Amino acid sequence: MKVPRSVQVLRIYIGASYHHGSTVPVFETLITRARMMKMAGATILKCHKGYGPAEIAGSSDYRMSTEAPIIVEIVDTPENIATFVPVAKEILHNRGLMTLHEAQVIHQGAAPEL
Repeated sequence: MKVPRSVQVLRIYIGASYHHGSTVPVFETLITRARMMKMAGATILKCHKGYGPAEIAGSSDYRMSTEAPIIVEIVDTPENIATFVPVAKEILHNRGLMTLHEAQVIHQGAAPEL
Protein backbone atom coordinates (compact mmCIF):
# COMPACT_ATOMS: atom_id res chain seq x y z
CA MET A 1 0.00 0.00 0.00
CA LYS A 2 1.37 3.40 -0.95
CA VAL A 3 1.23 5.78 2.02
CA PRO A 4 0.36 9.40 1.15
CA ARG A 5 3.07 11.99 1.80
CA SER A 6 1.05 13.86 4.48
CA VAL A 7 0.00 11.55 7.29
CA GLN A 8 -0.86 11.57 10.96
CA VAL A 9 0.72 9.48 13.69
CA LEU A 10 -1.58 8.42 16.51
CA ARG A 11 0.42 7.48 19.62
CA ILE A 12 -1.28 5.53 22.39
CA TYR A 13 0.50 5.19 25.74
CA ILE A 14 -0.67 2.33 27.94
CA GLY A 15 0.57 -0.10 30.56
CA ALA A 16 1.50 -3.64 29.55
CA SER A 17 -0.94 -5.06 32.11
CA TYR A 18 -4.00 -3.29 30.66
CA HIS A 19 -6.43 -5.87 29.32
CA HIS A 20 -9.44 -5.73 27.02
CA GLY A 21 -11.93 -8.18 28.40
CA SER A 22 -10.33 -10.72 30.69
CA THR A 23 -7.25 -12.02 28.88
CA VAL A 24 -6.27 -10.04 25.77
CA PRO A 25 -3.77 -7.20 26.29
CA VAL A 26 -5.08 -3.81 25.15
CA PHE A 27 -2.08 -3.29 22.86
CA GLU A 28 -2.92 -6.53 21.02
CA THR A 29 -6.56 -5.50 20.66
CA LEU A 30 -5.54 -2.07 19.30
CA ILE A 31 -3.17 -3.43 16.68
CA THR A 32 -5.58 -6.19 15.64
CA ARG A 33 -8.37 -3.65 15.18
CA ALA A 34 -6.04 -1.35 13.22
CA ARG A 35 -5.22 -4.22 10.87
CA MET A 36 -8.91 -5.12 10.48
CA MET A 37 -9.62 -1.49 9.56
CA LYS A 38 -6.76 -1.62 7.01
CA MET A 39 -4.79 1.20 8.64
CA ALA A 40 -1.58 1.94 6.70
CA GLY A 41 0.74 0.84 9.51
CA ALA A 42 0.95 0.10 13.22
CA THR A 43 3.81 -0.62 15.61
CA ILE A 44 3.97 -1.72 19.24
CA LEU A 45 6.91 -0.28 21.19
CA LYS A 46 7.81 -1.88 24.52
CA CYS A 47 9.53 0.64 26.76
CA HIS A 48 11.79 0.10 29.76
CA LYS A 49 10.59 2.81 32.10
CA GLY A 50 8.17 5.68 32.34
CA TYR A 51 5.88 7.58 34.64
CA GLY A 52 2.54 9.30 34.44
CA PRO A 53 -0.21 10.73 36.63
CA ALA A 54 -0.61 7.53 38.67
CA GLU A 55 3.04 7.67 39.77
CA ILE A 56 2.91 11.41 40.56
CA ALA A 57 -0.36 11.51 42.51
CA GLY A 58 0.12 11.67 46.25
CA SER A 59 3.90 11.56 46.06
CA SER A 60 6.45 14.28 46.67
CA ASP A 61 9.03 12.54 44.48
CA TYR A 62 8.75 11.18 40.98
CA ARG A 63 8.90 7.41 40.97
CA MET A 64 9.21 5.35 37.86
CA SER A 65 6.40 2.91 37.25
CA THR A 66 7.16 -0.74 37.92
CA GLU A 67 4.88 -1.63 35.02
CA ALA A 68 6.36 -1.76 31.51
CA PRO A 69 4.99 1.09 29.39
CA ILE A 70 3.74 0.32 25.88
CA ILE A 71 3.39 2.76 22.99
CA VAL A 72 1.19 1.83 20.04
CA GLU A 73 1.84 3.99 16.96
CA ILE A 74 -0.59 4.04 14.06
CA VAL A 75 0.17 5.89 10.81
CA ASP A 76 -2.45 6.75 8.21
CA THR A 77 -4.36 9.58 6.56
CA PRO A 78 -6.11 12.13 8.79
CA GLU A 79 -9.48 10.73 7.68
CA ASN A 80 -8.60 7.14 8.60
CA ILE A 81 -7.06 8.18 11.92
CA ALA A 82 -10.24 10.15 12.74
CA THR A 83 -12.23 6.96 12.10
CA PHE A 84 -9.92 4.91 14.33
CA VAL A 85 -9.85 7.28 17.35
CA PRO A 86 -13.37 6.42 18.65
CA VAL A 87 -12.55 2.71 18.30
CA ALA A 88 -9.35 3.20 20.30
CA LYS A 89 -11.19 5.19 22.98
CA GLU A 90 -13.68 2.36 23.40
CA ILE A 91 -10.88 -0.20 23.72
CA LEU A 92 -8.94 1.96 26.21
CA HIS A 93 -12.02 2.52 28.38
CA ASN A 94 -10.77 5.57 30.34
CA ARG A 95 -7.15 4.35 30.50
CA GLY A 96 -4.01 5.48 28.74
CA LEU A 97 -3.13 8.60 26.78
CA MET A 98 -3.49 9.36 23.07
CA THR A 99 -1.58 12.01 21.14
CA LEU A 100 -1.82 13.00 17.49
CA HIS A 101 1.04 14.28 15.37
CA GLU A 102 1.29 15.53 11.80
CA ALA A 103 4.06 13.83 9.81
CA GLN A 104 5.53 13.72 6.34
CA VAL A 105 6.52 10.45 4.67
CA ILE A 106 10.04 10.98 3.33
CA HIS A 107 10.74 7.37 2.35
CA GLN A 108 8.70 4.22 1.88
CA GLY A 109 10.35 1.02 0.80
CA ALA A 110 8.61 -1.57 -1.33
CA ALA A 111 6.87 -4.54 0.25
CA PRO A 112 9.01 -7.70 0.09
CA GLU A 113 8.02 -10.17 -2.59
CA LEU A 114 6.67 -13.44 -1.22
